[in-house]
Amino acid sequence: MSFHQLYEYLVSDIDYEPIISFLELHLDKKRLTLDAGCGTGVCLVPLIQKGFLVEGIDLDSNMLAITNEKLQQANLYAPLYEHDLKKPLNHTYDQIILMNDVINYFKGVKTIFKQLKQALTPNGFILFDCYKYEYLDVMDGYIEQENEPVYYEWQVSVKNESMTHTIKSDETYIIRQIIKPLQYYIDTLNSLGMTTEVLHGPDDRKHYIKTSL
Repeated sequence: MSFHQLYEYLVSDIDYEPIISFLELHLDKKRLTLDAGCGTGVCLVPLIQKGFLVEGIDLDSNMLAITNEKLQQANLYAPLYEHDLKKPLNHTYDQIILMNDVINYFKGVKTIFKQLKQALTPNGFILFDCYKYEYLDVMDGYIEQENEPVYYEWQVSVKNESMTHTIKSDETYIIRQIIKPLQYYIDTLNSLGMTTEVLHGPDDRKHYIKTSL
């Protein structure tokens, strides 16, 4: 089983409705939204179903293929682009979202936010979530295993601010996330001349941050 197929299986039992409801409160249907790091479309597809104008980017073409398949099955369409968030975007957007801890996959986030800032239209904003710092202690030593219908073993280890996920199935996959204190993100955004607001969101494990020009 490839990683993108395993990922889709692992997230298949997550209830995304509270996240979509949260996004509905903060996004404007009349404004163009970018789902940055859209993965397999768990937010993108429901938002389009609800009438939002959304485009998606992700570094993994296989993830984008799953998103496109979901759109086709629902008779929907959205522009999808394979793109590295560390590089300049080719379009501009009114609203940019990075959900499901996308930002935690980057060691340094200043370059990411700089590129996203440059892709914002006037009065645009970025909305993202990130794990709370104390989540490192919660997840250190975490083990999960399942044999049916899909075999996998998932172990988590923590060193300093790095959280390493080792997932064994047909192959072994190593995924690393970096978790920083909330103030780190606020200071980074402020250094780029952006204003920040911490919002109350649906997942108590995470911070939800809106940052504007």
